[in-house]
This record gives sequence, structure tokens and C-alpha cells, in this order.
Amino acid sequence: MVLLMLRSFLVCITFLAVSHPCSLYASTCTPTVSSGGSIQTAIDAANSGDTVCIGAGTYYEQLTLKDGITLKGEELGRTIIDGSGSGTVILGAYSTNISNLTIKNGTYGIYASKISKLDVNNTVIVGNGYGFYSYSSELRASNSVLDLNTTSAIYFYGSKLSQITLLNTILSNNNYDISSDDLTELWYSLGNNLTYNNANKTFGNYSSDSTVSDQDPLFVDTASNDYHLKSSSPAQNAGYGTDPDSSTADIGAYGGSGMDNTPFTVSGLSTSETADNTLTLSWSANSAYNIAGYKVYFDSDASGAPYDGSSTEGTSPIDAGNVTSFTLSGLTATATAPEPPTGLIAAPGNKAISVSWNAVDGATGYIVYWGTSPGNYAQNTDVGNTTSYTIQGLTNGTVYYISVSAYSAPTYYVAVTAYDSLNNESVLISETSAPLSNVAEGLKSGETSEYPEESVPFPNLKDEGLCFIATAIYGSNMEPDVAILRKFRNHYLLTNPIGRGLTAVYYSVSPPMADFIRDHELLKSIARIALLPFILVAKLALLTSFNMKLILSVFLALLAANLVVARKRILS
Repeated sequence: MVLLMLRSFLVCITFLAVSHPCSLYASTCTPTVSSGGSIQTAIDAANSGDTVCIGAGTYYEQLTLKDGITLKGEELGRTIIDGSGSGTVILGAYSTNISNLTIKNGTYGIYASKISKLDVNNTVIVGNGYGFYSYSSELRASNSVLDLNTTSAIYFYGSKLSQITLLNTILSNNNYDISSDDLTELWYSLGNNLTYNNANKTFGNYSSDSTVSDQDPLFVDTASNDYHLKSSSPAQNAGYGTDPDSSTADIGAYGGSGMDNTPFTVSGLSTSETADNTLTLSWSANSAYNIAGYKVYFDSDASGAPYDGSSTEGTSPIDAGNVTSFTLSGLTATATAPEPPTGLIAAPGNKAISVSWNAVDGATGYIVYWGTSPGNYAQNTDVGNTTSYTIQGLTNGTVYYISVSAYSAPTYYVAVTAYDSLNNESVLISETSAPLSNVAEGLKSGETSEYPEESVPFPNLKDEGLCFIATAIYGSNMEPDVAILRKFRNHYLLTNPIGRGLTAVYYSVSPPMADFIRDHELLKSIARIALLPFILVAKLALLTSFNMKLILSVFLALLAANLVVARKRILS
């Protein structure tokens, strides 16, 4: 057995030194398939010798390879093939290559049946039942990670016809590290691997002396699929061959000549305005051992690249060094004042008035103004980027006059990347927007007015408010026609004895009528038509001259008399 191990290891080293396919792979590729596309369609269209390059993204597919093709991810940590919890994620084929991918969440991560020359390089196989399942097949794997596979990291069935060549690979947190129907018959060549925290440990019985056993590889963040190594990892510079920086190769998915050089993206980016025209950025550290620093990108014209902003510290991008916060000062963007809001509507509440309005293009926020005389707004509040607000703490029965303005803040768009010792840089996907406080406020909207009042609804009515019939007909007391009737009541009926009497009669007779109308769609339609003259009168009263108001007063007196007669008939 010892002689067989030695022979196998020497064969492995010789094979790897002259022809192992890991040395054939560049660390990047131009995507053949983009996120949202079908990988299987691209495989089916490929010919032997072609490379199917998969753009960064998560693909929920189960793939069947074709002989002689290469399946490669654009970026290892962000190119994920997810088997959706069952089945085979990738079914292998003769003389195929798999590299720079994350393969997860299947019954089988990679399944090979009676094939040879299946090469797996710089790949993470995580969270499957079996990471790699071989039925009388040949696996050649280097610089990969098999993690959290619930049955076995590697399993061989038909071991007499199976072969495994495994180099610079980490097997961690699996149920079995390696298992087989008969491991004594397996042809294997193992070297410079690392095993850690596998529940059933059989790998050590067959590995060479170069294997690192039972040591935590110190991955950066497996929950985020970041399998880079932290400082002091026992896998650092412990592999066979060299890394792109000419150092001894690391064990794991980010080692060897075919490794993905792209640092993991920056996360946790936030901004705050710490002084006028000054933004302070902070972000989470990328704790991979080879990270050398960060670059800050920013501008104010639009979201996304190109970032060509300027600050006291320099023009974008700025090399911030190996820090996790940076301040941009002397920012000079200005904002354009937006148009006034339109569609202002008010509705009463108990000691409150709710207002809403239409959104304004380019606005980043709104200010609500109110007071007890027209055009004189004693109070205001910045309500942020919303199109509705409820003014609280008002006095019931007092008319309030309300207006709204829109404002625009100069907004900076900032992003941060990490770079390594060879100046390889992460992808720019961490952008956040940062408004400044020197806003440009537009003109105020047209004015509206309303009385706050305590709501006393009829017990069976669903909608609150005192415009019972109108609310029942229109379905909401925020409808414009209901608001017109309510304003008419507030401005005309409640300001004189005749109007108050008319309102009292209405309150007494309308709730049961409204409750009945609410449940009959035909009656609602009829009632809307019947209300049109009253709505027209209300609009004329609110918008017309004194003489017209005098004529309307006579009309209302006659209407009140008719309602009194109607009430007597109902009560009798």
C-alpha cells in the first residue's frame, strides 16, 4: 500500500508539472451566458473544444455537459449554479473541464458515470448531498473546496475502475471526507490537501504526508460564499505549484495558476454628512489576507459608472489605502428647484388633518406648511420623500390653511472597491446614494383648507367622517368630490345658524341611508348622479363672487326647509 501511494503521488506530481489542466485556465473569461440566461442552451450549442463562460449570477439549473467542453465562471464567488435542493447539479461528460464556479444545493453536486478526464479546478462544491459522485470514472481536481456536503465530499462506486487525482483541495465540514464501496481498490493520487471538521475521517488513511489534517482553513465568510483565506490560514502557501504573485500556491479555491484573481466585493457601505458639503464613508473590511487597500468612486450626475467626481481629497477614484472609512470634503454639486406639487387633498381627523399630493419629478423631499389664515403659515415640517402626511395636535373646529413645497438635494453616488497586492480590483456593485443638506426648495403648491374634527360615525358604517352618504357612495372620505362637499360644509354651513341647522338635520337622517346605500352598487351609481347638483353648488360657492354666494344662500334656505319636512315624514 505504501509503495502504491508513493507511486501514485509521483505520477500525480509528474502529471501536474507537465500537463495538469489547471495551468491552462485564465482567471477571467468573456461571458457566453449572462444572468437570467440558460446555461444548458449554451452547452447544447457548444462544440468540443469550446468554452462556455458563465456571467456572475445565480442560476437555478441542472446541467448535462457535452464531451470536450469547458464550463467556466466569470467570478468564482458570484457565479453560482444552484440545484434547487435535489437532483444532479452537473452531470459530467468525457474530457470536460469545470472551473471558477460555485456548485450547490443538489443531491449530487457533480455526478460522473463511466467517464474519464473530468477536471475540476478552482471550484467550490458546497451544501450538496454528495459533493462529487463517481461511478467508475476518473476525477482530476485541484485548488477546490468541498464544504458542508451532508453525505460525503467525494464518493466512489465501482472503485476498481475509478481513479482520483486530488491536489491543493480543502475538504471541510462534510459528513464523510471521502468514501467508497471499496476504498482498498481505488486508484488515487493525493497531495497538498487540507481536511477539517469532517464527521467521518477516512481521507487520512490514504493521503500523502503533505496533507494538512484537522486545521481550520480560516475562510473569510462562507455565509456570503467568500472562500478566500484569512491571515494565518494554514492553507496559505501550503500547496503545490505557484500563485499568480509567484509565491507558493495556496490550498483551496483561491490558489494555483488558474485562480480567480478578483477580490470579493465590498459590503456594508454607508455614508453620512458630517459637515457642509462633506461625506464620510464607511464599509466592512475585506479580511482576505492579500487585500492591500480600497478605492473610492463618486460623482453627482447619475447613478453608475463612469464616476468622475471631484473633492478636496482628489478626483474619483481615490486610493484610500487600507482603511475602512474615508471622508470626501469640498463637494460642490448643486440642485435644481423642483416644480410645485399638484393634486393637494386634505381630509379631517380628530385634532388632525391628513394631506396628500402628487409626486414631483426630481424631488427628494417635501415640506408641509400650515396656519390659521390664508397664505400665513406659522408652522412647517420636512416630511421627507413621501406624498402624504398627517398634521397632528390641531384644534378641532378651527380652519387650517395648508400648502406643500418640493425640494431637491444634491445627491452623490459613491462606491468602494477592494484591491489586492497585484492591484486586482473587485467589481463595482456596492453603490449607495448620499444626499447633501444644501437643498433647493421649489415654490409652494396651491393652498387647501380643512377643519379638524372628532369623527362620530354611524355605528354600522365602515368609513369614518361626517359626510356619511357621500363617503358611502364614493367609498372613501379622501375622494375629491367628498372633499368639496366637506369644504362647503366647513366654510358655509357651519358658519351660520341656518347652515348649522341644516347640517344637524343631515346628521340625523343620513347615517341609515348611507349604510343602506353602501351595500348596493346600483344605488351608489344613482346617488352619484343625484349628488352632482350639490357638488356643482359647492364648487360654485367656493369659487364664486359675493353675489353668487347670496343667491346660493337663498337656495340653501329652501333646501333646509325641504329637509325639515322630510325629517318629519320619516319620524312619523
